[in-house]
Amino acid sequence: MIKDNYEENFINNAFNNIMEIYFNPEIERRKQNNTLEENFELIAAQAFIFPDERPNIIRLNAEVQATVKIKDGINKDASDYFPNCEDVESIEISENEYLNCGHIIIIRFKDYYQLKFDFIYNKKTCKSLLDNSFQFLKTAEFALKNNFFNSYIDNAFSAFELMAKANLMFEANKNISPKTNHKAINQSFNLRYRNSLQEDEIELRKIFNKLSTERKNAKYLENEINYDNEELKLAFRKIEKYYLSLIKRISNF
Repeated sequence: MIKDNYEENFINNAFNNIMEIYFNPEIERRKQNNTLEENFELIAAQAFIFPDERPNIIRLNAEVQATVKIKDGINKDASDYFPNCEDVESIEISENEYLNCGHIIIIRFKDYYQLKFDFIYNKKTCKSLLDNSFQFLKTAEFALKNNFFNSYIDNAFSAFELMAKANLMFEANKNISPKTNHKAINQSFNLRYRNSLQEDEIELRKIFNKLSTERKNAKYLENEINYDNEELKLAFRKIEKYYLSLIKRISNF
């Protein structure tokens, strides 16, 4: 049984599914190899899921490495203290080399198991991409406020492209890596949202593609720019909102 803020049935189903997919097979494998006792009792479990083709890392009990933060005001000094789930503020991975992985942690406290999972991949890499995109975004904002429209288009596209790359890497898109070029990002982003029915995603794809086209005109003056002032302002607001939605996904990073 497990306790969390979600509906009990949902949490129990999630817990059981994760056990079946990640941990029960490892427990059975170790029992068959005689590296785990038949009466094994699960106290803690951990899985790292890599965004590439590397096999998952599965840990059990004493092998688990994680940071458990206890809420302020809890007296932890008693010799027999062992936390309840309600005492726990957060459970986080504690090894920098796995920050780009999806991960699962299960720990049994005094009253229940507590489950923590995060299937957002490449957080460390994406944090760097989004920090870089923010610089281009602020430069685009300055350009827009000062009517430097060509500079705005160039910087807005650079900011957006980095966000699109981070978005795809969050999802472990196999066509995207830290060294992916413009063409691959463009193709993968359009493929990802080609059949979307969500208005915001449809609009973002249109803005991305138009900026991509107009960027050459803005930078190299190949043709007249096909943008009016209000359209530029709307595009900026949409890109800024997109940035905030992405950075929120790694707000606890």
